[in-house]
Amino acid sequence: MDEVRETVYEHISGGETFTITAAERWSVSMLRRLKEKYPEQVQITRENKDGSLLAHLPADWMRIVPKRKDTLTDEQRAALAERMRKRNSKHSSGETT
Repeated sequence: MDEVRETVYEHISGGETFTITAAERWSVSMLRRLKEKYPEQVQITRENKDGSLLAHLPADWMRIVPKRKDTLTDEQRAALAERMRKRNSKHSSGETT
């Protein structure tokens, strides 16, 4: 059987923080980035040899957001693609907006 890699969230009602036990690569990376950006609010309390970690974050950061499912028309998709091309060409040429 393959090794199980999971991310687990734990929160006690009324608590000021919630705990994450992270073993999935995306969640470990996300927590490390958050720690760099918000060192006072993100506490990594344990880093294990297997790369997993345990962290505490503010309770008001915990939320579940369903993935957006936008249905674009062909015209909207073409307009979005054009905006992205213009933005990317400005960035590659060094222009600023």
